[in-house]
Amino acid sequence: MKKFLYIIGIVSLVFATANNVKAEVYYTNNRGIEMTETEYNNLLNLAFTADQISRMDYDTFIANKDLEGEIVGYAEKYLKITTTIQNGIKTHTYTELTQQEASQIQQGLQSQNLNPSYSPNTSGTFYDGLSEDEFRNMQSYIVCLYDTFMRYKVDVQWVTMPSERSWDIIGIGIEADKVHMISLVDFREDWKTGNGTLLYTEGCAPKNESTGGSAMFELPSGSIQKLEAYLYFLVYKNTGVGTLSSIEAVGDYAHAEESVDEDDAFDAYTINVLGFEFDTPFHNYYESSIEAVAMFAGTW
Repeated sequence: MKKFLYIIGIVSLVFATANNVKAEVYYTNNRGIEMTETEYNNLLNLAFTADQISRMDYDTFIANKDLEGEIVGYAEKYLKITTTIQNGIKTHTYTELTQQEASQIQQGLQSQNLNPSYSPNTSGTFYDGLSEDEFRNMQSYIVCLYDTFMRYKVDVQWVTMPSERSWDIIGIGIEADKVHMISLVDFREDWKTGNGTLLYTEGCAPKNESTGGSAMFELPSGSIQKLEAYLYFLVYKNTGVGTLSSIEAVGDYAHAEESVDEDDAFDAYTINVLGFEFDTPFHNYYESSIEAVAMFAGTW
């Protein structure tokens, strides 16, 4: 009898230990979601950044926490957009920056302790000579899932807040002769208000095409001091392509330089391996100049 009780005691201890290990909390994000170390690392390996994990909502966490992925392709671009008004006409100059240049600019802005505020769209000769620089960063990822699927992801962060805000577009062009989309796009936009409140939305107008996936979304109004967005989706090899030795994910971001109608603009653009392409007259309304092209070279 004592031996039987002893065995029961050992079994109970084993189950209690297993439950404690399973429930061990490695990280708790700012929404109160508790994560194990494995779950947290799984999210990192799916190309979620530490900041994105800290803000992650419960549904996104549940959908991704057990997926095992590996980042196999990555690209990052840093962009300066200079807007000048002369004779009432706006012109834009785009300059690609190095990582060091972008880091220096970001540190300089932080040291100035700026509190960015919303500026209305400006035009007309009253503003002649006005010149303004805006900065943003963009990253593209290719994530391999179980050697079967690839997840394409693109992130964008505004370093300085855009003065003109309407309906922007984020997307990824795919090589349609090699892969096709097998999921809808997942999108999220995050921002911090001037008084420090963190807000987000998953609201967008998504678009799935044979040449890529994208989402049109509205930039927040009012004073903001942080703004970023991301989008991702799954792709799979086309039937009959055999083993692939390389693939590309062409991340792009199109910023509306003036107010646009969402419905009209949605029908006027496409995303492909060249980035965004717009019909007339919307090619004059949107700035889309530099793509971040993530590449995977290997066997798939």
